[in-house]
Amino acid sequence: MRPQVAGTAGLPLTSDEAQLVKDKYAGAVDLYETWPYWDFWAPSVPDGNLPLNPGRDGANGPVIAWDELLFPMEYCWSPFRNDTSAPVFDCDVILDPERWGE
Repeated sequence: MRPQVAGTAGLPLTSDEAQLVKDKYAGAVDLYETWPYWDFWAPSVPDGNLPLNPGRDGANGPVIAWDELLFPMEYCWSPFRNDTSAPVFDCDVILDPERWGE
């Protein structure tokens, strides 16, 4: 089971597992920030057929799939999170859109 899924289901994560999840999401953000097609309506994006998937090939190997980037919200809203688990995300920030980007 992937560590981020295990944490949502209530299984406690070790510090190493929590760090692995953080590292994988950080790698995904680093990769996807460079993808020029996130905003199809941006003036810099040309008209025509564009790729809909940025791929997963990060500098340090495969990263979290782009369609799993919302998983931290699921993790933070999960009623099954284990209080003894090592913290994975700062849920106070994730659950408050006013604080996004911190």
